[in-house]
Amino acid sequence: MKNGILLMMLFLCGAIFAQSGGTIKGHIIDLQANGEPLLFATVHLKNSDTKTETNFNGNFELSGIIPGKYMLEVSFAGYEPLEVPVEIVENQITRVDRGMKAKAISLADIGEIVSVATELHVSSIDNKK
Repeated sequence: MKNGILLMMLFLCGAIFAQSGGTIKGHIIDLQANGEPLLFATVHLKNSDTKTETNFNGNFELSGIIPGKYMLEVSFAGYEPLEVPVEIVENQITRVDRGMKAKAISLADIGEIVSVATELHVSSIDNKK
């Protein structure tokens, strides 16, 4: 009988601690590719070490988050970063489903890149002489 009570107490304590914190689940898509999932985008809670990546379906999950207000950052190379305010509630799931847009590159930006590359090339030729 004593062993049964002790076993039940340990089980209840484990269940209480296992469910602490909240969860963020979401889906990230490419807005310019007909809503295709964005694979391996970085999903990060700003000012914390909590981060993950989207999977092959564009889904992600962050769990065990201490309740409170956070800024969720989503980034992917070549895309405009997203910042989404979220509020985490104990033992609840917060959904974040968003789309990302590719960064626009202007002709002026391309001109600057070509100019810098040309300067570097000329500089390296001058150094070889």
